[in-house]
Amino acid sequence: MRKVIFLQILLLFISSCAVPSQRSMMTHETNLDSDFDRSTDGLATAGKSEAFEIQDGETYTLEAKPVVKDIGVPIRMYGYNGQIPGPLLKVKQGSSVWINFRNSMEFDTAIHWHGLRHDYKFDGVSQEPVRPGKNFLYKLSFPDAGI
Repeated sequence: MRKVIFLQILLLFISSCAVPSQRSMMTHETNLDSDFDRSTDGLATAGKSEAFEIQDGETYTLEAKPVVKDIGVPIRMYGYNGQIPGPLLKVKQGSSVWINFRNSMEFDTAIHWHGLRHDYKFDGVSQEPVRPGKNFLYKLSFPDAGI
């Protein structure tokens, strides 16, 4: 019997978006205080994380975009599919799935799949960053059991 693997999608500032890429650091200075929009005007309210089962060979669409969350005061945050944390993806061990990632943020980013054994071309670190408004198709395989 194959085990179900759970993959919680979190947008981690350290690994994806708040640290400028080496490429952008070479072209200009980055001031995090002025380069990031803090406005919450017109943003959807962040939803709670939902669970989705993805079958072998299926494609799941994941969009990174700004949302607003009230933590005593409304604050602009980044979520996946409007959720913080992002969706919980359930995949059976031995499966391979596709994640159609859309970057709807105002800066380059990528997804680093912490703890998954997979092809380096889809690790979010070795790949080229995904430009704002662009998509990237990740292929993820799940040979290992676990969460």
